[in-house]
Amino acid sequence: MDNLLRQRQKQFRATGLVLFEAAMGLLIARIIANVISPYMDERTLDLVFTILMQVVFLVIAPFFTYKLVLGKSVKDTLTFSNIRKPNWKIMLLCIPLGMCVIMATVGVSLIWQSILIMFGYIPSSSPTDFPENFMIGMLLMDLFLTAVLPGLCEEFTNRGGFLTTMRGSFGQAQTIILCGIAFGLFHQNVTQVFYTSLFGMLMATLTIKTKSIWPAALVHFMNNGLSVYSDYAMHYNLPFGNIMNWAEGILIDHFGLASAIYMVVVACGVFIFWLILSIAKKDNDKKRELLQSEAGEGESAVLPLEDKVLYKPVASDWAFYIGALVVTCITTLCTFYWGIL
Repeated sequence: MDNLLRQRQKQFRATGLVLFEAAMGLLIARIIANVISPYMDERTLDLVFTILMQVVFLVIAPFFTYKLVLGKSVKDTLTFSNIRKPNWKIMLLCIPLGMCVIMATVGVSLIWQSILIMFGYIPSSSPTDFPENFMIGMLLMDLFLTAVLPGLCEEFTNRGGFLTTMRGSFGQAQTIILCGIAFGLFHQNVTQVFYTSLFGMLMATLTIKTKSIWPAALVHFMNNGLSVYSDYAMHYNLPFGNIMNWAEGILIDHFGLASAIYMVVVACGVFIFWLILSIAKKDNDKKRELLQSEAGEGESAVLPLEDKVLYKPVASDWAFYIGALVVTCITTLCTFYWGIL
């Protein structure tokens, strides 16, 4: 038991270091982007910034921190980061779930921005620099930078080792809330902090129940990818582009109808999510029975992210977490301050 708790303490401190690295990494990447922006075009700058942040600070740095500090093998590091084979039925359901999530996200974002505007905040608008003619290569690049990389890299950090560590010290509900708030703050943008926190809680729940980050990664990809495609579809009149324009018109001219459609979409998302949890529960029950048969009498079978023996962190364990919290809170508040100037 003592060895397990000592290992949990080591994991807790290593994860705090990972979060601090990520928080500082995003800040450093933004500073670098601002410094080199006069010498690069917008597309190249976006490519450099995204790869630096996503790949370096959200995958490479966390991976080697866990591997070296905790002395884990590559396989154990990936398992610790909840990279496990998912149920294909759940993955299929995550596709329509992602479609519903982006609609819900848009609604929550609009409400949040309205609240910010009441406090004098003026949302900044940075229109996408579309070329005159549609280019499939540019669409694919934007999907890669905005959907593929965040879907993989952000999940690796936020629903990987961080979630595993939090679940090793806190109950399920506390873990979900902590992971959600952390995900929101790590965007370091006041317009994103609220809806990304809710999204983070949803993805943390999905990961805890399915025992894998792949379902959350797919929903994350769908959410971001559909946002990118909708911009291109409306600008170039691509398939379903008219639907986007129609939805925007409904929102402006018929708010009551738009609200009803929104509630239907949210209800569909809730139903799909319930189906996913039902499938996951059946899978987990089967795995638990198998583990119990192998464990023998007197021993309880414990699945990943369901530990009952929790490590209670002491004050010194929180050092890097506090550092990450300070950095993300200050930068988020700065974006609000700049918005009311």
